[in-house]
Amino acid sequence: MAHVRLSDRKLRSLKPGSYRDQASPLTVRVSPTGRIKFEVRYMDTRADGTRYQARRGLGVYPAMSLAQARAQAIDVKHQSDSGEAAPAPQVTFGELAESFMEKHAAVNKRPASIRTDRQKLDLDLLPLWGHRPAVEINRRDVVEMMDRILARATKPGGNVVVANRTRVLASAIFNYGIARGLVEHNPVQGTRPAGQERPRDRYLSEDEMRILWQVWSSEGGTMANLFKALLLTAQRPGEVAGMAWAEIEDDVWILPPERTKGKRRHVVPLSEPVLAILDRQRRLPTGPWVFPSRNGHHVAALNRACERYTRASADLTPDGEPVGGWSPHVLRKTAADHMARLGVQPHVRSAVLNHKLPGVTERSYTAYTYFEEKRAALKLWGDFVDELVG
Repeated sequence: MAHVRLSDRKLRSLKPGSYRDQASPLTVRVSPTGRIKFEVRYMDTRADGTRYQARRGLGVYPAMSLAQARAQAIDVKHQSDSGEAAPAPQVTFGELAESFMEKHAAVNKRPASIRTDRQKLDLDLLPLWGHRPAVEINRRDVVEMMDRILARATKPGGNVVVANRTRVLASAIFNYGIARGLVEHNPVQGTRPAGQERPRDRYLSEDEMRILWQVWSSEGGTMANLFKALLLTAQRPGEVAGMAWAEIEDDVWILPPERTKGKRRHVVPLSEPVLAILDRQRRLPTGPWVFPSRNGHHVAALNRACERYTRASADLTPDGEPVGGWSPHVLRKTAADHMARLGVQPHVRSAVLNHKLPGVTERSYTAYTYFEEKRAALKLWGDFVDELVG
């Protein structure tokens, strides 16, 4: 084991392996994924009186600071050297959260959800609780965590969704700990959400659709074609962005279960306007992706492109004001809203959107996929958009 003089800068530069701090009995283990865990090794006593070298986890960096880890390591080593029984180890929230991410989230969640959970941990949970024993966290801590998120909002009532989602993640982590016998209770239980979430009610009007379509047509290219496909297919932005040629069979797009939010195979009939977009993309060196990026993967950064299109739309509006307040997801909501206006029945719209159908009978006993109804609905919607922007 290499002996190094640890500092924050040194910690961030360590390669995977184990290291001993020159200034204390602290040891550091760096995983291949870059996770930095503090430990201390000390002599402990078995029930029969024999001594052995024990190892105890202290916390995860940066949720636990280097100074905190050194202080705890020195304390444990001092108790061991003086013959005192070292206190029973308690899992920290940081350790519990990392175990949750490695053994539960990595197996059961989609990559996008894992990234979102990691952001919530790094921004709001680990800085507050990471170094603390998980059993010491109580309801007041949960409420203060949500208040802290709400206080960060730039407008009244903002960040309610973020606070509520972070609360849900914290609850999931504690429930995971209970199931594994690491903690005895969930402090989130008995607390209330930070506030009522308002439904996202933004839809594009016909004029706004026409203006944005002009912007996309003027710019051209893969990203513009992607945004047109988002509007025409009514599918989730991440699913459309990750569309692969292997998923296209004639005039049908087949999404495998691992690519959908509900983990269900989803068949999307493609209207003539969408097929025209695919024909344009086929003329490009796209590789396996229908909408490739320059780095060889599929396109990303849709929100950044959305901001660019919003700015460009100001040149096409009568009052010079841009078409604002929309996002890639709003295109999906707009398609669903206009299909309703065109007379598409609710159960068919749900099938197009790949939403769970209501009722036990529909979910569990009906194998019918409404393929022909979906084809008719998306053709009706495609013809409407084609006429609107033509």
